[in-house]
Amino acid sequence: MEKQFLKMKLIIATLCMVVLPFTLMAQSNLITGTVISEDEGMPGVSVVEKGTTNGTVTDIDGKYNMELKSPTIFIDN
Repeated sequence: MEKQFLKMKLIIATLCMVVLPFTLMAQSNLITGTVISEDEGMPGVSVVEKGTTNGTVTDIDGKYNMELKSPTIFIDN
């Protein structure tokens, strides 16, 4: 009985180690922001992911959201 329990724990642990990386890779890279000029939102501004054709346009308040196509590291400066 104890052998079966240990075998089941090993199978579950192995499945978790195989499946977990795929769930992490499937996470979304959604970014949001607001384009402003002198404290006012700017509607109709194109926002494009650098190096791709992926982009969007800001709404009437200058806000946008976009899902990134390539993995990106953000450096805030």
